[in-house]
This record gives sequence, C-alpha cells and structure tokens, in this order.
Amino acid sequence: MVAPISPPPLLGGNADRLAALRNSWQRDADGAFEFNHLFPLILDAASDDFLVADFSRAITAGPSIKARKMLLDTKTHEMNEEHREALQVKLAALFGRGPETPEVGTTPQP
Repeated sequence: MVAPISPPPLLGGNADRLAALRNSWQRDADGAFEFNHLFPLILDAASDDFLVADFSRAITAGPSIKARKMLLDTKTHEMNEEHREALQVKLAALFGRGPETPEVGTTPQP
C-alpha cells in the first residue's frame, strides 16, 4: 500500500490547526488522533515545514515484488523508529483498532 505525499492542507491559514496537524503523529491528551487520515512527515526538525502522507488516498502499487523495487529505487528519506511505530499505530487506529482491541494471535492473560 502506498499513500501519496503532499504539502499539508492550508486549513484556512489557522496556525493552531496547522501545529496540531504537525503534531498529529502522536495521540492528543484524550488519547485520540487528530487528522486521522493524515500522517505528518517532518524532514527537518529545525524547520516548521512538513509534508503529509494521506491514508485516504492510499493505493496498492501492484505486485509486492515490483512495488518494492520501485519504492527502494526512489526512496530519499527513512523514518526513525519512533515515527515508524507511530505510523503503524495511527494507521491501525484509522481502521478501528484501538488500545483496547485484542490482537490476533495473543493469549488472554488471567
């Protein structure tokens, strides 16, 4: 699955909403994700600029062996482990998996 990367939406020029989007890779104080279909990609921590991956426009890129080569050939950046894990959690939350949802293959603890 591949999600397009683009500049963030303008959000009416609202700086607070843009800051919330930039920080939406992690849950808010209520344990929810804002902008659940977007994942911010911060290429330079010293800059306010960022891009977003749009889960709502994700597609498959064909057979995985062909897609893998294409993606590796065009890769320019790589996420650190903290953001990689956050991406997995946010994508799972988009499809309804929350902290209380049991995982497949786990044994319930007494």
